[in-house]
Amino acid sequence: MYDFNYSFEEIDTKGIVTTILGSDTVAEDALYIENWLRAEYQLSPKFKGLLSLMTSSAYANVRSDNQHLRTSYGMVPTLYYSPFKSIDVRFFFAYIGRYYDYTNYAVENLGASNYNRNEVRVGFIAPLSLL
Repeated sequence: MYDFNYSFEEIDTKGIVTTILGSDTVAEDALYIENWLRAEYQLSPKFKGLLSLMTSSAYANVRSDNQHLRTSYGMVPTLYYSPFKSIDVRFFFAYIGRYYDYTNYAVENLGASNYNRNEVRVGFIAPLSLL
């Protein structure tokens, strides 16, 4: 699956540009461009692999000029294990990696710095049958 999102926000509802600018007020004319790619593969009847890749770019109207401030990259490889045929319960192991790359403009003028976040998640998923 592929997903593309183009979001021009007259008032920065996501808050990312506002945070980068370090403003006391909400930023205006924020632009976000995102790409998501997701692939699933059935490894065996009990194992399924899922890979999600993403990029997200943030732009702001600074001094009447649309400045590119940041691009973030992410990947989420996940492994699902379904031990039962008759019960829809899946156990999963996922790694979530994100890298935030700020432009020279954001580093030099706004004091931003590149960083990354990594986490591992382990859990299970089961449907909630109410009726």
